[in-house]
Amino acid sequence: MDKPIISVIIPVYNTVKYLRNSISSVRNQSVPDLEIILVDDGSNDGSGAVCDELEREDCRIKVLHQQNLGVSSARNAGLKEAQGEYITFFDSDDIILENTYECLLSNIEETNAEISMCGMCTKYMDGKEEHLYSTGKRYVLTGEQALEKFFKGGFFT
Repeated sequence: MDKPIISVIIPVYNTVKYLRNSISSVRNQSVPDLEIILVDDGSNDGSGAVCDELEREDCRIKVLHQQNLGVSSARNAGLKEAQGEYITFFDSDDIILENTYECLLSNIEETNAEISMCGMCTKYMDGKEEHLYSTGKRYVLTGEQALEKFFKGGFFT
């Protein structure tokens, strides 16, 4: 595979119940030029075996196994292996809309940005939903402006 446009780093720890659906949502992105790095962080529920199975099904998937060192260590292990022009992190129990990476790339290309981010929706078991950053607006900030908003709070969490 040539150098991918996006490397998706996914730490995996005991999410066997959600893993297949989560990875399927990444595999089905409208931007197919992805490298998907699954970092099994010492799972003991069969998640590691599912990761290996998914790797055999899709040449874009690479699996790393490590002892349980935590999500930051898993992300750092993925970063060491990443070949993509852009990096994104994803949780192994999340679902992503199929055009998400296309939108993020479009924002980068249209604004010459170095970072692109989007909103998210948390759906709870009781049916409630919580939307974060889902304003429908596009903000273009300088690095200084983004840092200021980050440290002052209220814009990023």
